[in-house]
Amino acid sequence: KPIVTSLLPWLHLLLLRRRPSTVSAFLLLDVRVSVSLSPKRFDIFRLTPERPSTRQAMMALSSSRTFEEGTVSVKRFASQQPSSAFSSVIPRRKKKRRTEGNDDNDDTDSKNSRATTELSMYYRIFNPDYLIETDEAKRKEKAPLVVVHGGPSLPSQYLYSIADNMPQDRPIIFYDQIGCGRSSEPRDISSYGISQSVDDLEILIDELELESFHILGHSYGGVLAYEHAKRVTERGNAQQSSGHQCLSVVLANTPTNMQKGNNEWERLLNECAADSSLPGATPDDKFFRRNQCRLDDMPQDLSSAFNHCGKVWFGTDVVADWVAKPLEETGSMEGERGLPPFLLITGQYDFITQSCTSGWKGVLGDDALAEETMMKDCSHYVHFEQPAFFGSILEDFVSRWEA
Repeated sequence: KPIVTSLLPWLHLLLLRRRPSTVSAFLLLDVRVSVSLSPKRFDIFRLTPERPSTRQAMMALSSSRTFEEGTVSVKRFASQQPSSAFSSVIPRRKKKRRTEGNDDNDDTDSKNSRATTELSMYYRIFNPDYLIETDEAKRKEKAPLVVVHGGPSLPSQYLYSIADNMPQDRPIIFYDQIGCGRSSEPRDISSYGISQSVDDLEILIDELELESFHILGHSYGGVLAYEHAKRVTERGNAQQSSGHQCLSVVLANTPTNMQKGNNEWERLLNECAADSSLPGATPDDKFFRRNQCRLDDMPQDLSSAFNHCGKVWFGTDVVADWVAKPLEETGSMEGERGLPPFLLITGQYDFITQSCTSGWKGVLGDDALAEETMMKDCSHYVHFEQPAFFGSILEDFVSRWEA
């Protein structure tokens, strides 16, 4: 077995050169051999910038689950090139969408004439086989969940454990927003912003050809989830123009006003500094243990995400002026759908306090289908503190809005 597994990467490269059509068979061999090995075994198969490959997708095992990873291409009208990108993983699909009566050259002349920077955005899909389920009824029964990380620029790996507490037949899609993790990190500050990030989310949904889906946004990720739902609804009928439908939205630990969240952070930090009874050597340590993650030890995935966060555009100060606004009055025709159903999840001790989240009822409107759940004895990273309970709340909600 050690001899076979050590030769697999080289066999992949050989097959790609000689007979690409046989790669899929060896992908299955990868998974079968890796089952009995330690989780670190996947490091041997990981594609790195030092050894680029043309392989279309990669399967592996993590926490007993298969996943697929890749990249999608996004563009910016920027003057500088990205500083770095872990772009050795090739996009899952290269198919380009076309609509009747349009061709590939429908972009405006002004955009075509401007210099653009092409960036690489990394994604990872747990339970990917169910994403290409041929049975339409089964496919609609478990729509994929798109998970949007916070920060800004805190990469998605700290959310991966959510997949461990969801049904194994539901695809769970994570991605690193531009500026962090394995995605490109352009130095040009104009490449960043909430609007650009929502654009990128739409591109991901389109490239993965998601007919229907749910969105979970954590912290700042909830800002993007809400802005996406709002944009799509204001375009008309809670559906993207290319035919993708958002079935529900979950906002976990997301404020309606970022500056208010920053103010609460400072207030609670000062409380921690004055309270000698709290565990922790410094006020920051006390604050983290009480209001961010109430576990004895920081989860490894969270620690790793902190170590790989973006360096150009990061932290809530860069989006401090964001305030959630209700839908614009568009004079929609009767019968058109409004916002999808919303679930608001909060933590009892979260620094995103009730004063930060109570405004969602007014933002969503009286006619919105909205629910709220507070997780007791939890703070900001609720999915680490009570993982099974978080997973059950999430699955119960999204399954009620399937098909």
